[in-house]
Formats: sequence, C-alpha cells, structure tokens
Amino acid sequence: MGSIGHGRPATASFGAGVPGTAVLEALSTALTPAMIDDALHATGRQSRRRRRLPAPAVVWLVIAMALFADVNIPSVWRQVHGTLRSLWLATFGRPPCKGALSAARRRLGARPLRRLFVQTAGPRALPETPGAFYH
Repeated sequence: MGSIGHGRPATASFGAGVPGTAVLEALSTALTPAMIDDALHATGRQSRRRRRLPAPAVVWLVIAMALFADVNIPSVWRQVHGTLRSLWLATFGRPPCKGALSAARRRLGARPLRRLFVQTAGPRALPETPGAFYH
C-alpha cells in the first residue's frame, strides 16, 4: 500500500472533477484549436457534416482516453465535453452512446493524432531555463 505503481492514478478521479479538469485545461493552452483544425485539414479528417461528435471533439476524446485509461469512455467524454466546451460551437442535448464514440474514433483514425504529436513533441523549456535540464 502506498508504493509507486500500485492503485489508481490521482488524476483519474472524476468524482470532484478538479484533477481531470485541471489536466485538460492545461493541455488546451498548449494544444490550440487552430493546431487541431490544421492537423485535421492536412490529413483530410475534418468534419464534412454537422455531427453530434465533431472531429475536434473526437481528437480531445482520444487524448483524454490516453490520459485517463482507467476511466470508462462515456465518463471521459463527459469530462471532455464539460471542460473544453468552448472548442466546439454546438452542444447537443443527449450524450452520444458508446457505439457513436467508437465509430467517431474509427472515422478519425491515427493520422491527425500523429501529426499533432510530431508538431508538439519536444522540450518546452529553453536551455537557458534554470533547472529545466540535467547538468
């Protein structure tokens, strides 16, 4: 008990909503809606029609699923929808079913996420930043 690597990560507790919200809000400052739209357009995966799950929302869903792997997908969707509501203009009354979430992930594919990773991966600090790098 209490050893590293055992139990549930502290960030995955969606009961109070604070840890998941903080993680997604911090990510939204580094991963802008314009970057997501550019990746979707470059890979041909932008939304072609009005859907309950637009492509930028599915990108955020897949990122959140990776961060909160021990939480069920509908709960992750509720967290994404509630935290990053400003990313899409229309919010729909009913939440999507599990099948709709799976179909949206299949439609999106891996190419836009790979493009976003290549664009954003790397150190955020400069070599002059004190304490950012070892020696």
